[in-house]
Amino acid sequence: MRSGFLLFCFAAWAQAQTELVPVQVTAERSAVSVADTAAAVTVVEMDPNTAPALLLLPDYLRGQTGVFVQQTTPGQATVIVRGLKGSQVLNLVDGMRLNNAFFRAAPNQYLALVNPQWADHVEVVRGPASVLHGGDAMGGVVQVITRQPAWNQPAETTVQLAGDTAQQLRRLGVEYSQAGERWASLLLADGQQTGPLQTGGEQLDRAGYRSQSAFYKLRYRHGEDGEWMFNVQHLRQPATPRLDELVAGYGQSEPSSSLFRFEPNQRDFAHLRWQKSLSQPWARQLDMHLAWQRIEDSRRTRDTGSPWENREFNRSDLAGFTAQFDTWLGRQRLVYGLEFWRDRVASERYRLRRDEGLMEMRRSRFPDGARMNSDAFYAELDGGNHGWHWGAGLRYSRYRITLPQAAADTAIQLQPADTSGSLSLRRELGPALQWVSTFSKGFRPPNVYDLSALGPRPGNRFNIANPDLGPEAVYSLDSGFKWQGTGHFAELYLWTARYRDRIAAVPTGVLTDTGRIVVQNRNLGRENLHGLEAGWHWQQGLNRWQASLNWVWGESRGEGSTTPADRIPPLNGMLALERPLRQWELRLWTRWAARQNRLSPRDVRDPRIRPDGTPGWITLNAALGGHWGPHWRWSLRLENLLDARYREHGSGIDAPGRNLGLWLEGRW
Repeated sequence: MRSGFLLFCFAAWAQAQTELVPVQVTAERSAVSVADTAAAVTVVEMDPNTAPALLLLPDYLRGQTGVFVQQTTPGQATVIVRGLKGSQVLNLVDGMRLNNAFFRAAPNQYLALVNPQWADHVEVVRGPASVLHGGDAMGGVVQVITRQPAWNQPAETTVQLAGDTAQQLRRLGVEYSQAGERWASLLLADGQQTGPLQTGGEQLDRAGYRSQSAFYKLRYRHGEDGEWMFNVQHLRQPATPRLDELVAGYGQSEPSSSLFRFEPNQRDFAHLRWQKSLSQPWARQLDMHLAWQRIEDSRRTRDTGSPWENREFNRSDLAGFTAQFDTWLGRQRLVYGLEFWRDRVASERYRLRRDEGLMEMRRSRFPDGARMNSDAFYAELDGGNHGWHWGAGLRYSRYRITLPQAAADTAIQLQPADTSGSLSLRRELGPALQWVSTFSKGFRPPNVYDLSALGPRPGNRFNIANPDLGPEAVYSLDSGFKWQGTGHFAELYLWTARYRDRIAAVPTGVLTDTGRIVVQNRNLGRENLHGLEAGWHWQQGLNRWQASLNWVWGESRGEGSTTPADRIPPLNGMLALERPLRQWELRLWTRWAARQNRLSPRDVRDPRIRPDGTPGWITLNAALGGHWGPHWRWSLRLENLLDARYREHGSGIDAPGRNLGLWLEGRW
């Protein structure tokens, strides 16, 4: 028994040495080790043994290097990268865009429509990645890499059960996989429900929501050097409350809304991929994708004190085709490709007065039939010699944005176009140490939301349209070191980014009839952001350590004044230890954030943020996992052991208090 356990530990240690520096595909659109790219990249593995039953995909990114998570309501969360969020960070699923025409440049709920149970791992490119990934990749890229069914595997059925106390989670998941020599398939189905949210010392009763999801992936080998992949995804939240609208915030005597539910939020996705190895001088590898995504963002709302109930239906249908070619020019690697995206928005709104049986059609949140199309060509060349490694890339992007007459007095068509570029350098300073640096220019055109959104926004605001917006651009420089040795990997980056013509909501000085502040998106001028990111992974015998440290500083300049930038995360970090205990695996971790009292004028007005700043906090957490018989695995999670009451900066609700979570998996 003991010899078997020692053999298991040695195998785990050997595997950990190879996985300490993971391989990623986002930074260079091909499989490259994190240590072998100049880009700053964070890779987060989905490990249910140490993080069972986390509700939302962004939950897995909390505390990671270069990342901060904001959460406005229990069923939704968003990832902030280098101080940017929303449509300024590109979200991808297996290379296909999650961002659509009505992604707002603020925290939004759409990444929560990707079930974390589908994911193998998540890759975060920190810093502009516009050359390879296009518009919206100004702060970075968050890419979800979904699970792959393995070849030559017998049929297998898996059942997962999970629950916790802080959110009264009940979850049931079922998996079925089967594979031969030329085909492999994976089917996942999942349902979960939560109840009242227990924060540190308080219960929030209207926080519960439900979700159902399904996932199917089929792989087929075509000959000896080709593969087809087909994947469909579905996730639906039938009625999710927006809690910050239903609970009075800082400076409010009553909530902004008496009713606010996303009803429903839903994402449907279909993806066809073909990969083939070639022996042509113009391409050694071909990678083609065809994808379609529908996101429905419908709502039922009623402002506090208003007799009218509002119903709205918003839908984006996004279709895309991409083709990428990979080849070698002597000792230089060339990646180039084409992208075509077509997005159509449908929107409708009306209001009801149930006591009098009245219904009135209202102007929709977005112009019904609005379109946002884009075409792009990109190329990146990488090479190196004598300890130097370099990369240079260019992308030309052209957009066509059409707003029907409902958005203004006349129909509007915008055709912004621009060229993005990047230059990277790596210098080997020794067998384990290298210096890295990247300069990038990013570009983001205004989308349908920026130009034409009409309706309530968080913070007791009401947005009105501005069809005269122009594009925004970013110039970014980062420099740092990567240190890779036996059993350890560390990185340290200093970075600076200068934004031009930033799009932001500005108060107009007018209030609605219900007291909301009327705001309008405008190109404000300049915003400068600077920061430091440090990450560390260390294997010491059978113990694995991980640590992170993140700091961002920002200021906005425009209209003759300089103020702090909006919603900048505080100094924050994480320290974690994993180690085996006989047949079990133990994980201990702490997450923390310092006080953030450097607030913009908008932050001070935001009911989600204390006017004197967000206090600092620290949590202590533990998880224990192992096997139970030949078929079962289990994991027990203890979070916020001190029951601290805290709020992550910019979030609309306090974080969960002391929590006991249980995850159980049976496999046959």
